[in-house]
Order: sequence, then structure tokens, then C-alpha cells
Amino acid sequence: MTDQSKPAIRPAALMAVLFFLALQGGGLAPARAAESGGIGPRTACPRGTDQTRTMRRWPDRGYTVHLPPSYNRRQRHPVVIDLHGGGGNKAAARLQACPDQDPESPACLDRVADCEGFIVVYPDGSFESPLVKNIRTFNAGGGLGGYVCVSGYACQENIDDVRFFSDLLDVLEKEYRIDPKRVYVTGLSNGAAMSHRLACVLSERIAAIASIGGGNQYATGEECVPARSVPVLVIHGTADHCFPYDGGYERCSSSQPYGFRVAVQDTIAGWVSRNGCGSTPAVVDWADHDPVDGTTVTELIYPGCSNGGDVVLLRINGGGHTWPGGSDSLPEWITGKVSGEFSANRVMLEFFKAHPMK
Repeated sequence: MTDQSKPAIRPAALMAVLFFLALQGGGLAPARAAESGGIGPRTACPRGTDQTRTMRRWPDRGYTVHLPPSYNRRQRHPVVIDLHGGGGNKAAARLQACPDQDPESPACLDRVADCEGFIVVYPDGSFESPLVKNIRTFNAGGGLGGYVCVSGYACQENIDDVRFFSDLLDVLEKEYRIDPKRVYVTGLSNGAAMSHRLACVLSERIAAIASIGGGNQYATGEECVPARSVPVLVIHGTADHCFPYDGGYERCSSSQPYGFRVAVQDTIAGWVSRNGCGSTPAVVDWADHDPVDGTTVTELIYPGCSNGGDVVLLRINGGGHTWPGGSDSLPEWITGKVSGEFSANRVMLEFFKAHPMK
């Protein structure tokens, strides 16, 4: 293993593809809508409203707040912060959580959230150049002991994304009627890795996380010592070549190995230890709801976690670097299969509803 304490830049060819897709806002490999997986009606609720803003300290990083139709100032509302992947942006994060990249689908994250009374926030990461403002990254950590820093420009410049999210939460608490005991973070890839970092360092403000296709890269170079047991839901495909399930170099962006990543089991073992869970999980194979896509789901539930810090792994057998029940903006030969076995949106909201901060 080579020393990668200085993070490498993603291959230029992939960045060009991501740039093109970010500009187009479209996708090349739409997923089938999931018919299973959790809460919420399958028909649309009344649509909520959007507000897009920036913060004074971070004028180049906008965020969109989606308010459910039930939102009012007389009661506190739970919040989900959805983080895009490396090379994406807030608009891309929103679309990847929709079947067929259709924002009108009732299965989109913010549309399911409309039915459940959640506020959804989509923030932008940092951009490297004014010419490519649609290609953004979060500083999710890593970069020591041979593990690459995730991701790209934000890591290279050591962007203080912990401060960014602290400021974002301050603004949300000031401007909206949110419940500080029910603030949750999710994301794909770079966004998933960032959710782990926030759970490590902002546990007093983050109630729980749901990580999709990303691991706790931060803990490979820094000590992860949350102030409380943070409930963690990990959703990860075994055929993920961008953030390999067994760890190692990613191979989705280039034929050459790049960027050593932490294994899913190492990420899980870390949270199991921190949260005082038993090391032997209960294993449940879910019924196959969509045999056509070739993926299946195995749920691993770790017992006896302290103070409600449950740790659950949904292993998508044959799944790629994708959002289950959502869609992808890159072709299947790069990122792998999008599982139609369940809706990650419904499953994560069910997990979040069961895990307010204690």
C-alpha cells in the first residue's frame, strides 16, 4: 500500500463526464421504481415548497430547503440533510433519490418526506474552479496510512466542512422551526463518508445517519470519539467498485486503481465498538421483490447497542455504487446496478423516526 497522505485528484476523464452530467442534470441509467421498503403511501401527498439560500460565511455554497406541506412555526419538525457524492451538487443529490430521475415521482426523498413531515436540506460542497461550479466535493477525511482523503478538492484544500455544517445547523435552527433532537444526515459516496465524519465529531447535534455507498474514511486517520452512541444505518452494494465493499482501490473512475478506501466491515466494526453492540449480528435475508435486477438484500442487525445507538447494515448483494430505489447519472458499467428491492428513502426515514436523540 502506498502512502497517499496527499490526496490524489480524480482522473480528468471522469471529471469531464461528471461536469457534462452536472450541466445536463440528467441520467444515463434510470432505475425502476421500488415497490417495497418501509413507510409512506405510494401516492403523492400535497407538495411542499423549496427555498434556496446561502450563508454569509459560505457565499459560494448554496443549499435548498424543502419544507413539507405540514410545516408551520407552531411545532418542531425533523430534518434530513442529504449530501451529494464527489463531483455532484445539491441538484444531483435530489435527482439520484428519485426513480428514473423524475422529481415528480412520489417515491423521491423529498416527496416521501412531504408525507412524513420531514424537512429535507440539500447543501452544496466546495467547487474547485468558477468554470466548474457544478462539480463539488466534501472534506470527509482520510489521507493517512495509505487511505485516500475523500474527496478531491475539498480534501486537498482542507476545507473546514465541520464548521460549514455547524454553521448550517445554526442557520436552520434560527430560520426554521426544526427539532434539534431529530436532525439526521444521509448521502451517497463522498456524502456518505461525510455523514460518518459528522457522526464522529458533531454527535451532539446529529441524531442518526444513513450512509449509502460510503464508509468512515475519517476514522482511518483521526480518532472517532462521538460524545454519545450515534445510530447508524449503512446501505452498501457488494458490487460497488467506486467504494469497494471489501475496501481497497476504487476502479469505477479509471481502469487504473485509485484511492484506497476503508472496508464496510471495518466501518461497521468501528460503530459496533463505539456503541457497545454485540459483535455477532442477527442476519435476515429479505424476500426478493424484484428478481429482474439481479440484486438481493441481507440485513445485519447488531444486538445490545448502548443508549439506542443501533447499528444496522443493509448489504445489497450484487448492488453497485447507487441509491436503492433511486437512479443514477452514470451508466451501469461505471457504477453498477441500482437495486429495485426497496426504497432507501422509505427505509431511512423509518430508521430516523425510530431514533430521535436521547
